[in-house]
Formats: sequence, C-alpha cells, structure tokens
Amino acid sequence: MKKFLSILFLFLLPVIALSDTGSITASATPVFAPGQSISHGFYDLLTYTPTADCTFTGDATGAVAGRRSVLKITTSGTSTFVVTFGTNMSSIGTLVTGTTTAITYIVEFIYDGTNFVETNRQRLGSPIVAVPVVATTSTLPYAEGAMYTFASSAATVNLAIDKVGRAGAVIYLRCIYSSAQASTITFTTNVKTAKVFVNTGFTAVDATMLTGTSTYLDTYATLVSDGTNWRVISGTELMVP
Repeated sequence: MKKFLSILFLFLLPVIALSDTGSITASATPVFAPGQSISHGFYDLLTYTPTADCTFTGDATGAVAGRRSVLKITTSGTSTFVVTFGTNMSSIGTLVTGTTTAITYIVEFIYDGTNFVETNRQRLGSPIVAVPVVATTSTLPYAEGAMYTFASSAATVNLAIDKVGRAGAVIYLRCIYSSAQASTITFTTNVKTAKVFVNTGFTAVDATMLTGTSTYLDTYATLVSDGTNWRVISGTELMVP
C-alpha cells in the first residue's frame, strides 16, 4: 500500500503548482483578489500595468489567513502614476511609478483574516535614473527607489520634485562634476528647508546644494519624505575613482 501511495504521489507531483498567477485589468479602481484563484499554490502572483493613477481595493473572497500574495507592477511608457492601496489593504503608503518604462515593482502581502498587509516592497533592476542636464529651472520626476544622476548647466538652479513619496521613502541625488560650471542648486517645490552639508559642514541654508568644478568630485544629497514634503537630511562630496 505504501509503495502504491508513493507511486501515486510521484504522478501527482508535476501538477502541483508553486503559485497561482493572473493579471488585473487596468482601471482607476482595480481589485486585488488573490483568494479567488487559489488552487494548490503556495502563494498568488498577480500582475498589473497601470495606465493612470489608481486605487486598489482588496477583495477577501476565498482568502486564507496567513497566505502570501504578490502584486507585480510593471511600468509601460513614460508617464508617471500614483498607485494607492485602499479598502482592506494595509500598506506602507502609495507607490509612484516614475517615468522610466519597463520598471518592475514587487509588492508582497499576507492576509491576516481581515486585510492584506504589506510585508515587503522592492524595485527590480537598476535604481539609477539619468536626468537630462539640469538648467536654470528643472523638475525631477519622482519614482520610488530611484537614484538620480544629473549635471548642472547653470550657475544658479531651482530644482523641484514633481511628487512627494510615502512617509519614510528615500531618494538620492548625484550631481556629476562639471569642469565648466559650478552651481548653487536650491530645492523648491515639495522640498522643505533643512540643514545640509555644504563644503565645510552642516549649515542652515535654504536647502541648497553647492557643486564645484573640481575634477572627479561629485556631490550627493539624501532626501527623505515625511508624507507631505521631502526633507534634505544629508549631503556630501565624494571623489570619483
């Protein structure tokens, strides 16, 4: 009998799925309903490509407490969208896709019996977003998990960020050295005044980032979101190898 059961298990093994997959149709109010496709999988993988700002609603039909579900969000085109997680979904905040196409975000949830609770979020692929040369007035297109690299073409630059990320989100800026132009970069829209590192230490200037013409010397700034504004929390200069 044991031998028969062992052989039967071997025949059944190939049909046991590790995950159930499906896609969600793009809309302003998409529904996250992984429980409706449960079969034998260990977790559900649902894919979504936004075409506009949207707010997800969680549908717990068929959901099992303790079961993992994965939402794979892939960008298409160069328009940026805000993805919000609403009713029956407990998330760490909105997700802003940015203007780079074919970027994938993986958002993981566990159903706790009432809500789909976010447990992890990551951006796949390179986080680096190359921005065209920054002129007198420029705006950075925010994307979660991005690091921006740019060069300045003006002595004085007003630099805005088009959107504010979820509370706790962090972005990094790298201004590439220019042998032709030193710049004073002042952050404007969506950025609050903070103490930043300027050449010799921290100073309470108006969220200003100074760059120079020293060969191989790049300037970096770190900004964190409080949910309402970006705040500059550090700045430094690093020698490029």
